[in-house]
Amino acid sequence: METIFRFNDVADLNEQFLSALKLLFKDKKIEISVSSFSDETDYLCEPPENMAFLDKAIQDLNDKKNLVSINGNEYDELVKHHYKKR
Repeated sequence: METIFRFNDVADLNEQFLSALKLLFKDKKIEISVSSFSDETDYLCEPPENMAFLDKAIQDLNDKKNLVSINGNEYDELVKHHYKKR
């Protein structure tokens, strides 16, 4: 069995978590590896040009402009075409 636990704050590593971990892996050998991670949103917003692009896209959605609409069949064809090129 394998699972990933992600915490936004190391302070959340408390006795309750440890008790749950012991119960979940009772009588099993375990390996614990710790690493830091970036939230996908933080990663996408980090470069200023990405943030500007996302802000404009949100504004376009709110203003209902620069929108593209396709139906399910059109989507399927686009996906097939995209994967044929690979």
